[in-house]
Order: sequence, then C-alpha cells, then structure tokens
Amino acid sequence: CRRKHHSLLHKGSEGFSAPVHKNEIRQTNLASITTPDDSYIPLLGTTVVLVQDTDGNYQPVRAVIDSAAMSNLITQECARRLKLKLYSKQTNVSGVGDLEVSHNGAVKCSLKPRNQAKPEFSVEMTVLPVITQRLPTIQVPKFIKEKWQHLQLADPQFDKPAKVDIILGAGIFPYVYTGKKVLTDSDGCALESVFGWVITGFTPKNSQRSNQINLMCTEDFTLQSA
Repeated sequence: CRRKHHSLLHKGSEGFSAPVHKNEIRQTNLASITTPDDSYIPLLGTTVVLVQDTDGNYQPVRAVIDSAAMSNLITQECARRLKLKLYSKQTNVSGVGDLEVSHNGAVKCSLKPRNQAKPEFSVEMTVLPVITQRLPTIQVPKFIKEKWQHLQLADPQFDKPAKVDIILGAGIFPYVYTGKKVLTDSDGCALESVFGWVITGFTPKNSQRSNQINLMCTEDFTLQSA
C-alpha cells in the first residue's frame, strides 16, 4: 500500500519459508506472513505495555509490535478507557486493496515496559474502532509456552487468544528490539525487546514436540547452539 496503513488489515499474502543457515539470518515482515500450511499457527509479536491515562496512572494494555504499520494505532474503546483526549487529524488509514478505513482522530500518550521505569515513549496514535482480531487466532500448544517460560516474557499470555488494543508501528519499532534472539525452525522464535522477550514466528497446532537445535543470535549476528 502506498498510503498509511497497518499490515494486520491485510488478510492474504504469499506463503513463507525461512530455514536458518549458519551465519545467515533471513529477515521478513513478521506481522504480514501467513502460515505455510494448516498445521501451523502464526504468532505475531505481542507485548503488554503500561500506558499512562489522563489521571497519570499507568494501565496495562496488550499491543502488537508491527514494523509494517506506518502509524501507531489504538482502539476507540481503549482510548476511552484511558480517558485520552481525542483530537482531529487528517490522515488516511488503508488496508487490503488500498481501501480506506474509517478512523476517529488521534490521541497522544506515554507508554513504558511493565517491569521497569525506562525507557518511556511518547507516542501519537490513530484511533480506530477495531484494529485486529483476537491473537493468536487459536490456543497455542502447552509445550510451546513451557519452552519459553524461563524468559522474562513481554506478553506472559502470548499463547492465549486475547484482544489487542494497540499496534506499535515502524516509528517505534527500531527502538524496541535489542538484537538478541533465539531462533527455532518450528517452535516459534524469541526476540529480546525493552518490554521483555517477544515470542513470534510459526508454532505447530498440535502437541507433538519436534527434534531441533535452537540457535542464539547475538547483536553481532554470531550463531551459538542453545
């Protein structure tokens, strides 16, 4: 799309396969990929952030980190709950087929991680009635949650379908991730962020465990067996 949009409005895109080779990391738009077949679940990068309301209190809100979104987005219900001041903004939000999506203006607010005081981000968000369906679309197998539970998770309930009220777009994306990641070929991947570890990628729908090697990728792109 050539206009401002968020990729979660795109229902269809081509399939994706990304084997990991030594000293090579293949990058893709994590928020726009589709499952290679019906036996896998796509996990978009969800996190829980603290957003400051009009009274100065911080409230937990579930968000998706989406590098393809040209604007930060918030649901109308969430903006009302936080009592954020709505103001008029001339902008276009478009989705699949470049069709424009009706929006309700914009708000400004501050947000920060759940488990630490810094960093704190001041962001502008376009207000929409709905920004995406419940994510993930179905329950993730228990062993996937167990695999990653030793990490400080950005979204402790990443495995359970739940409402998403915020999309953090391209403007904030570069400042969120540290560069550390743990890659697997079928059990999802863990990306370290200022909000905690974000679980994303593909996971199987069933409870069958796979035999695989995990790779830890540090900031200098050195791969290590995990």
